[in-house]
Amino acid sequence: MINHIDIVIPCFNVEHIVDKCIESVLKQECEQNISIYLIEDGSTDNTKDVLLRFSAHSKINIIFHTKNKGLAAARNSGIKAGCGDVIFFLDSDMTVDSNWISKFLIFLMDKDVKGIVGEQKLPSELNETPLDKYLYSNYRGARQFTKHDFIHFKYFLFSNTCVRRSVFNEVGTFDEKFRTYGGEDTDLALRIWKKYSEGFRFSRESISYHWDQKSKIDFYKNMESYGNINFKYLIKKHPDYKKDFGGDLLDSFIGKILFNSIISDIIFYFDKRLDYPVLTRYMTIFSTIKGAKKTSPKDDVLQK
Repeated sequence: MINHIDIVIPCFNVEHIVDKCIESVLKQECEQNISIYLIEDGSTDNTKDVLLRFSAHSKINIIFHTKNKGLAAARNSGIKAGCGDVIFFLDSDMTVDSNWISKFLIFLMDKDVKGIVGEQKLPSELNETPLDKYLYSNYRGARQFTKHDFIHFKYFLFSNTCVRRSVFNEVGTFDEKFRTYGGEDTDLALRIWKKYSEGFRFSRESISYHWDQKSKIDFYKNMESYGNINFKYLIKKHPDYKKDFGGDLLDSFIGKILFNSIISDIIFYFDKRLDYPVLTRYMTIFSTIKGAKKTSPKDDVLQK
């Protein structure tokens, strides 16, 4: 029986959109009691002021970090502050429909389901960018699965997700060593999946609308940063799953043939001129590998 729901929303430099996110969550149509946890993660813009506008609402709880700690720590603050039977996670640059929660809860009628990841779409008000054509294509995410399929951990992200609280009591929360871009959700999803390999599902009807748009170049820089820091940490922490992370491409024959500077320069040339998701997928993988092959100050930490 699900009586109480927690919604955890990390907030960092989102003054331009977080009010829409909060307002959409407050419009949920469900019977359960809802507590919303907004974690102000040391923003340098006016995000704090926007959040404070909602402070009088009975469902809203605001948690302040004095400095930016990253998504893992922000989400953990929300998890620890709440007591709901199910915890929903939503990124602060997203909005949802009024049936967002109810569409997720349908899956939780099955006690063997431990977590569900929802669909992401581009808001109809925005024009599709070249990067959007990749982000919302079947090359990315769990869109290849039906609602009956068991989802592999590598498709389970926490930007639009719900998980039973009991799961965190068993496997722990997010690893706060992940402070920069990417990897914190993959690490936690793997730990959950190892205990409940048939516990993840994908819901096409639990939709979040992603308002943040960036260029391909900025996205590739993010992926290179991920490769340089958190990708390495993932492999070190879970060496048996290196191939699942794509780490085998770092030193395999296939990886060296397909993901080298000559091939990447050719693909990049066409990627700038053609909006083909398959080209963007290649550059995404190459950027991660490129970052992983660089040395960084974090390497000293990882070797300890």
